[in-house]
Amino acid sequence: YRCGMCSFSAATKQTLDDHVATRHHEELPFMCGVCGYRTGVKENLSTHMWVVHKAGKNPLHRCAKCPYTSEDAGLFARHGRKHRKKKKREETKEYRCPDCDYVATERNNLIRHRREMHLRLRKHPCEQCDYVATRKDVLKKHIVSKHVLTDESIKSYHCEQCSFRSAHKASLLKHKQTHTDERPYTCPHCSGSWKTNFARKQHIERVHMGDLPFMCGECGYRTVHKSHLVTHMRTHTGERPYKCTECDYRAMKKGHLNVHMAKHTQGLSFTCDKCDFKARYDYQLSAHMKTHASVLYHCQECDFVATKQQHLDKHYKAKHCQDETYVCKMCEFKTAYASSLSLHVKTHS
Repeated sequence: YRCGMCSFSAATKQTLDDHVATRHHEELPFMCGVCGYRTGVKENLSTHMWVVHKAGKNPLHRCAKCPYTSEDAGLFARHGRKHRKKKKREETKEYRCPDCDYVATERNNLIRHRREMHLRLRKHPCEQCDYVATRKDVLKKHIVSKHVLTDESIKSYHCEQCSFRSAHKASLLKHKQTHTDERPYTCPHCSGSWKTNFARKQHIERVHMGDLPFMCGECGYRTVHKSHLVTHMRTHTGERPYKCTECDYRAMKKGHLNVHMAKHTQGLSFTCDKCDFKARYDYQLSAHMKTHASVLYHCQECDFVATKQQHLDKHYKAKHCQDETYVCKMCEFKTAYASSLSLHVKTHS
């Protein structure tokens, strides 16, 4: 099946129809309202309606998607368009810009639009928090809704160097930075520093945006390092690759795991000088140190080795003793363990 308007060819007619509908729809203004057939010649559409849909012969048109039927081809075509519009609405997800009427069909396009059209236009920062508005009236609405002041709160926090006042202590502290040389907000890409977070963000957007080639497709986060983007993406995927060996805790970053592991090592003041073992109590360390002991007890029947005599006795009784009684030839001493008898015999020498 070859396209009559370009060099495209398809294995099936449906594929060819889809191609024509998407690539040449502007060249084919005459469309059948029943099946979607398109043509550039009006007479061809009339022929199509006559041959395929029996237009003019009062046939009974049946909708394939619902029980609707009609003898009028025009009414039936109008009905078919309702289904196609509904399907298009369902298939096309819309991403609306909160700052204007822009609508995108892909999330990445909305992120790009907001970054290029709005982020650089936000010139009205709130002096009480990090919020930044595109218009002054929007900023006023924000202040009224988030930082509205009552008579009592006005008396609570006020600046001693100017007329600024706030209902929140944190807002006052943030404001006081404007009266000092303190610049706590530093740029992660250069040595610059600023008094407000808004000023730092403006600097990064204007100076370093081109230096940040790795961008998150979910939220617009940018970074100069690919590894930083990989770590950031875990906030969207929920991946936690770093697992604690002591419990079920998992972390997104290795640094977070190290902080968590400190909870397991708190109070482990007894340390083995021969390995990395740590214990909370001295008796635990004493028991551990016996694993480094030079005196070992070997089983005479197999390759078993123990650090304690009692462990060897238990092993022998469980693996090699068949209710045998070991009797001392020099006294009435009896035992179920050969090793115990050997130790006892030494008392006679």
